Amino acid sequence: MDLGKLLIGFVAGAALGTAVGILWAPHKGTVTRRKITRSAKRVKRHTVDKFHDLTKKAEGFVDNLKEIVGEFTSAIEEKNRI
Repeated sequence: MDLGKLLIGFVAGAALGTAVGILWAPHKGTVTRRKITRSAKRVKRHTVDKFHDLTKKAEGFVDNLKEIVGEFTSAIEEKNRI
C-alpha cells in the first residue's frame, strides 16, 4: 500500500467529513464559517505534522541507502584491487 496515497485519502476524507458535518449543522453563517476555519486549520496542522514525519522517515531511508551504497562501492573497489 502506498503511504502517500493513504495519507492523501485520510486527509481528504477528514476534510470532507468535517465540511459536510459543519454545513449540515443548524448554525448561523458566521458560526459555520468560524467552525470551517478552525477545522481547516486543524486538518492543515495534522497534514503538516504527517508530512514532517514522512520527511524524517525519507531522510532516514536516504541516509541508510547512502551507507549501503558506500559499503557496496568500497567492496567493489577492494575487489578490483586484488
